[in-house]
Amino acid sequence: MKISWIKAKKDNESFRFFKHMGFDVWELEDLEKTDETLRNLVRETS
Repeated sequence: MKISWIKAKKDNESFRFFKHMGFDVWELEDLEKTDETLRNLVRETS
């Protein structure tokens, strides 16, 4: 199982620990594209 986090690109506080530890943290400029990003992540792991 692969775990990824999604955050707003302008948010510099959330998920800092995970990012520094090398985990996948996706930064979205347009939060309206969250659903599309989730679908793409699910496709990658299927």
